[in-house]
Amino acid sequence: MLFKKRIRIIFATLFLLGLAVSTFWFTTTHHSLKNITKSETFTVVYSNAMDDGAEIVKYSNKGEILDKKNLVNAQSLYYFAKVKNDYYLMSERKNRHYILNQNGILQPFFGPNKYGKDRNIGTSFLKESDNHLFFSMNVGINPSYSPTQYTNELVYFDKKNLKYRNILLNGYLLSTVEYNNMAYTLYVNNNDNSVGIYVIDLKTSKKIKQFTIENRLHGLKEYFPVGQNGASLQIFKGKLIVFLDGNTSDTQFHPIMQIIDPKNGKLENETSLSDTSFLFYDSQIYNDKLYILSEDLNYTIFNDLNKKPKKLKLKQSNSVSEKIQNEKGVISGVQYFAGSVFVLYDYVKNSPVDRIREIREYDLLTGKELHVIPLAFKSNKEMIRFFLTN
Repeated sequence: MLFKKRIRIIFATLFLLGLAVSTFWFTTTHHSLKNITKSETFTVVYSNAMDDGAEIVKYSNKGEILDKKNLVNAQSLYYFAKVKNDYYLMSERKNRHYILNQNGILQPFFGPNKYGKDRNIGTSFLKESDNHLFFSMNVGINPSYSPTQYTNELVYFDKKNLKYRNILLNGYLLSTVEYNNMAYTLYVNNNDNSVGIYVIDLKTSKKIKQFTIENRLHGLKEYFPVGQNGASLQIFKGKLIVFLDGNTSDTQFHPIMQIIDPKNGKLENETSLSDTSFLFYDSQIYNDKLYILSEDLNYTIFNDLNKKPKKLKLKQSNSVSEKIQNEKGVISGVQYFAGSVFVLYDYVKNSPVDRIREIREYDLLTGKELHVIPLAFKSNKEMIRFFLTN
């Protein structure tokens, strides 16, 4: 279904976390990646969707391989987020995740211990917002935890108090943002395909209300949240922004953006992101602007929700366009840094070990391509993700 598509913590800090939250599991087993350079580097994660085994490779900004580590038990490391100087890597399939600190130390961690280590309960998103890091655990229909209703566990880490909390919620969770000490969590109800937002009191871990999102649009066609790793929901200029896309051939390339008042769930405005085909890939809040990216590198950029957005096309030569087309290039992640956007391409025409994989840097003002970072390591893993580590 459409809506299912798609870690500097030192040991002392980890110890504090273990004391603060006895209901979460951490282990002392760790790996380390050499912190060889102070210049800008990239960490690339290779993993498989269904099989154990992952490789984490550190590259220089010229594509030189600086270090590599194997993670025997890792699987489907699909999601990541940065919290201060830590990078959280989370599995879409398995209750085994990792924290990478600025010294290159990798530390596994797990969700609430009631679910057990390495259970097939992965996450559906991972997102930092304001004072918390949020992620989900896709419990589903489970005889031990939710025998009759499809559920997800919303887990959130308080960055100030170093505490975890969690609450079990009905439906499939897609994203969470924090606003005025409340967590707003976007979900899809698997029973009737309805869409809504739960409002959670972050101090008490109690659901205080929920809003219904109108997703039966243009007649009886159902629209669903769209985007990678929590991109379907943002908080921007004090408003909730929800991105929806149709699940039929005549609507799926024309996503819409809904602007919702967080106080009462009222829909204030709804607009199409493009009059032409716009295959939604990602949304990010960067430098106080809302960036919305399509899979063919077209941007819609909002400075103000009440003003017309700016349009920007990331430029590429004819030869690059042909390469993307001929080698079936797909975007496998985007990162923003110092006025640039870095786009990871995975050319999926060939088997993983024979694929071209590279990072291309573009100027966010002009769209001009600035730099290409070739990823020389040959991995037989089918999935690839990346993040900037300096």
